[in-house]
Amino acid sequence: MINKKKILFIFGLVIVILLILVIVSELRKKSIQINQITTEVGNMYIPAGEGATTTPRDWEETDSRKEVPSGIKIPELNEVIPDNLKNEIAVPSVSIPVPSGSGSQLKLFQIRGENGKFIPEKIIVSLGDNVNIRFTAVDKDYNIVLGGYELEQNAKKGETKNLDFQANKDGRFPYYCSSCGGSSVNFQGEIIVVK
Repeated sequence: MINKKKILFIFGLVIVILLILVIVSELRKKSIQINQITTEVGNMYIPAGEGATTTPRDWEETDSRKEVPSGIKIPELNEVIPDNLKNEIAVPSVSIPVPSGSGSQLKLFQIRGENGKFIPEKIIVSLGDNVNIRFTAVDKDYNIVLGGYELEQNAKKGETKNLDFQANKDGRFPYYCSSCGGSSVNFQGEIIVVK
């Protein structure tokens, strides 16, 4: 009698363990599918892919100023970015209203040049915001060139420098390290100013 109870208990335990393994396996498959979809279509901050529309503009697109997709999400102060986007999307470390009453903000961002790339790569702000970028050169000398705004800042290894501007033009503005090969190499970031 006791052996039958032990056998039933062990059999039930094995079934529960198998069910848990099946559930975990299915959840992993779903997670992989979601990550593939996010990679193919963009992310929650910058919509991309088929069907993505752009905001209206009254200017011609150039190499240093590109159109902005509709539906861009502007990260807020202390917003938690998903792990797969932490090196891509910058979150402001400071965001305070500008006293002009225009709804503009003063936003401070921290980025770094490290291992041949900018981390995080993308800074997203609203038109009219005052932007302060604290740029740190971690492992060698870097510079940051923001062509659409005609700005440049140089930082020697270990230094942190500021790059300040008012986002008075909407668009997507690539920035790059000219001393690392310029805009023709992968060492680029982007500042997106949303109207």
